[in-house]
Amino acid sequence: MADLATRSGYWLGQQGRLTHPMYLPEGAEHYEPVSWERAFDIVAEEIAALGSPDEALFYTSGRTSNEAAFLYQLFARELGTNNLPDCSNMCHESSGSALNETIGIGKGSVLLEDLYQADLIVVAGQNPGTNHPRMLSALRRPRPTARRSSASTRCPRRAWRSSRTRRLRRACSRAPPSPTCSCRSASAATRPSSAS
Repeated sequence: MADLATRSGYWLGQQGRLTHPMYLPEGAEHYEPVSWERAFDIVAEEIAALGSPDEALFYTSGRTSNEAAFLYQLFARELGTNNLPDCSNMCHESSGSALNETIGIGKGSVLLEDLYQADLIVVAGQNPGTNHPRMLSALRRPRPTARRSSASTRCPRRAWRSSRTRRLRRACSRAPPSPTCSCRSASAATRPSSAS
C-alpha cells in the first residue's frame, strides 16, 4: 500500500486491468490475489455481519452495462435495501452542491438536444468515448448548424479510432483549412488528436 501511495494516477492507469479479485487483509501491507469463490465468501461474511441491510452501500458506475446494473440492484433489493448510489450522487456531490448554490439546481442544465443545435462544442478534460458513450453518440450525430466537430486528446483512445470516426476525420481533412481544427494542428508524436 505504501508503494502504491507514492505512484501517480497515470502510472496506476498504465498497469492495465485487474484480471482477478484482490484482497487487502486487515493490517496487511500488500493486496493479495484471491479466487472468485474466496472473494464472494468475503463479501458474504461482511454482509452477514451487518446489523441491517441498510448499513450496506451498493455503489455502481455509469459505465456498467444495463444488464449488470439490473442484476446488481436486484441483489441489493433482495437483501432488503435500496441503498444504491451511483456516480451521479457520489462523484458529482461537490459539483452538485456548487451548482445548486450558483444557479439554483444541482444538475447540469444542458440537454442532449442542445448538442444537436450547437454551433460549437468544446470537450475538455474528459473522453466521451470511454467515459460518456451516450454523449459520444450525440457528438457523432449530424447537426444542421455545425459543419465540423473536433476533439483533442493527449491519449489516443480506441473509441476515437473506430472506422466510423476515421471516416469523419477524413471528411474533416477535406474541409477548408481551419487554425482550430485539431485533426491537423497537432503533431502525432507530441499530442495525438482526432476529429469526430
